[in-house]
Amino acid sequence: VTKIESPTFTQSSESTIAVSGTARAAASPDRAEMMMAIETRADTAREAQQQNADLSTKVIDAIKRSGVPQNNIETASFNLYPVYDYNAEGSQPRITGYTASHAVSVKTDDAEKASEVIDAAVNAGANRVDSIQFTLTDQRRDKVYRGVLGDATLDAEAKAKAIAETLQVKIKRVRSVTTDYVFTPVYMAVPEIAMKASDSSFVPANVDVSATVNVVYEIE
Repeated sequence: VTKIESPTFTQSSESTIAVSGTARAAASPDRAEMMMAIETRADTAREAQQQNADLSTKVIDAIKRSGVPQNNIETASFNLYPVYDYNAEGSQPRITGYTASHAVSVKTDDAEKASEVIDAAVNAGANRVDSIQFTLTDQRRDKVYRGVLGDATLDAEAKAKAIAETLQVKIKRVRSVTTDYVFTPVYMAVPEIAMKASDSSFVPANVDVSATVNVVYEIE
């Protein structure tokens, strides 16, 4: 959400004009961040954990073969818990097995490879894809931000000049400047992923980057 403020004019011993300039850019994402999981179930906790370790190794190896470096693959969480049978009336729940769940965070700086990475993981045994986030690398985000920041500054300057001309005053100098920006990655939740699972192809929307520059000018 971008804040929009109207220009203001203040008459005092040191008269000022306060304006807000805004700018916005839509940038194609160059990074994809995925959260997926490997779940296994067995009669004993040891078996569930061992099966999960073996399957996780296969999934991670497949992800690396798809072009993702090891340092972009991280364990987000690991859980091992009993599975209970609650169907027997009037009796205590009975443990029927154990489930091991290994959540893995995967990041690629080639957003177009997200489909390939997911296909590789699922084909190797990953049985849950929780989310995909399309975003910008730090370098690209900074570049886009500098561009919208410059445009927002020009917007503020143009507004100040228009006000000064209308009021027949002159701008002396800048008294203060503050900036703000909004960066909005594209997030795909589980239902969206499930809808596209037939072809595993993802065409994300652009990432929105907007900037606001608040400038106070002294006038005479």
